[in-house]
Amino acid sequence: MADNAAMSDIQVTEHADLRVRKRLGLPRRAVERQAAAAMEQGATHGQFTGKFRRYLDGVYLRERSANNMRVHAGHLYIFVDDILITCWPLPPHFRNIKPRR
Repeated sequence: MADNAAMSDIQVTEHADLRVRKRLGLPRRAVERQAAAAMEQGATHGQFTGKFRRYLDGVYLRERSANNMRVHAGHLYIFVDDILITCWPLPPHFRNIKPRR
């Protein structure tokens, strides 16, 4: 039941729905679950250092409305509060970077 409560808190825009389905190859009904997993399990901007942190800084400055970015399963999820705006694949040289705990 706790998972259902977390999923209902996450909203997905039409743009994000299209991007997640196209870039991750998920069916429409799985998009909200994936967004909830990214929000709960994804690493935040503050958990990274070095070049990857600077990459995330640049994304944050370009996406002015974004106030919550999560890195999960090789993708960058961009949220405004609890609304998923879009999802991008990470550049290949950053895909294996692990967050510090």
